[in-house]
Amino acid sequence: MSSDAEQEYFAEGISEEILNLLARIRELRVISRSSAFALKGMNLEVPDIAERLGVAHVLEGSVRKSGNMVRVTAQLIEAHTDTHLWSQTYDRELENLFAIQDEIAADVASNLQIKLLSPLPRSRVVDPEVRALTQQASHVQELRQANLGQNMQLLLDRALAIDPDYVPALELMTYVPFFLERDGVISSEEMDNRYAETKAKILSLDPENGFVDSGDAWDAAYRDKDLEKAAALFASSMRKDPADPNIMRLGGVFARHIGRMDDAVRILKHVVAIDPLCFQCLYQLSRTYIYNGQYDEAMKTRTRYLASGGSGGQFHYSLIMLLQGEPEFGLQIVEELPFEGIQIDTSRALALFSLGDHDGAQAILDELLASDDPDALGYAFELSAWMGQNDLTFEILASMGQNLPWMGNGDLFNPIYRNVREDPRWHDLREALELSQERLDAINYVFELPE
Repeated sequence: MSSDAEQEYFAEGISEEILNLLARIRELRVISRSSAFALKGMNLEVPDIAERLGVAHVLEGSVRKSGNMVRVTAQLIEAHTDTHLWSQTYDRELENLFAIQDEIAADVASNLQIKLLSPLPRSRVVDPEVRALTQQASHVQELRQANLGQNMQLLLDRALAIDPDYVPALELMTYVPFFLERDGVISSEEMDNRYAETKAKILSLDPENGFVDSGDAWDAAYRDKDLEKAAALFASSMRKDPADPNIMRLGGVFARHIGRMDDAVRILKHVVAIDPLCFQCLYQLSRTYIYNGQYDEAMKTRTRYLASGGSGGQFHYSLIMLLQGEPEFGLQIVEELPFEGIQIDTSRALALFSLGDHDGAQAILDELLASDDPDALGYAFELSAWMGQNDLTFEILASMGQNLPWMGNGDLFNPIYRNVREDPRWHDLREALELSQERLDAINYVFELPE
């Protein structure tokens, strides 16, 4: 309740800490920060908030800071009836702020009549300035503006100078070397060294850190191609922090990449349940439904994706129509787009071929094969596979060597390749790439999701 931006970060820090405390109560399903904070300042009524987030209760409140005193008000509302179940005002000196957060979490659990299977989590005492600086660095990362790495580092350096052991700031700091290397500020070697140093610091403070496991899992899967190690690390990260939508989303995408479609759907549905306004989460769930042959669910999820602010994915939207046997709608989607490009051309050709216009599709395929665009050959591969031109498809693959379109992103099970999957050469290719079905089936990827 202040026009001061610094106080806003202070208040957001308190809100996020309360949210994190509640999320660590396994008996509760708590909406993630990104979806909850997306509604801040929209002046929505509680029933509207609850409907958008898919929740039964809403916790709202305010923070007022004056000198060394803090007043926090909180109220728990039953969304269906818009009834206040509980409200409380807490007046404390600044150094006792953390007791307020713990009390609010305990009061919420009590008023929801939650039967706890373990003791309530407790806040870590953190300097308010440290938390505000970390919150500000998180905002900078989300905005993705110029000098991203340098601006994040300035804020995080200030936070860590006050509290070198604040794990949320250290977790954000792991992104900084990547952004600096991307912008040419540091070398790849320095990027790796900085990341390794920060990761070691995090693990020394929090050996059970799921964030680190998730990052290591991603590297194992997509840099080192060690899928067995990646599976163990992804499962570990999800076990340690099932309330973190980013960790869970990566675990779901990995399940899809190794062909565990039902598991991928299950994980990503959980992600959307705790982060319902995350358009990237909805996009990944919709894409997984496509790969799993659940086209109606894919379309429903895509509608939610667009409503959440997503603006891409036209390629997969058109593909859903083709796979459902409605190529005329698939072509209409492409023709109504206000821009052009080789991906759009490929979508158009896929629809034309499905409509029986083989000459029109072949003309686009020939243009892709003759193009100087470095991405054109990958789209030519997809189109030739869809058109059943197996000899050409494998000629393209041979010319691409290791730069295969699905090598980097695990797109092996894309239904666009369905016509070449029965070709013995596809089996041989998977063997050569060490991506045989036998290997994928043998990967031990076991995890549990909250009820």
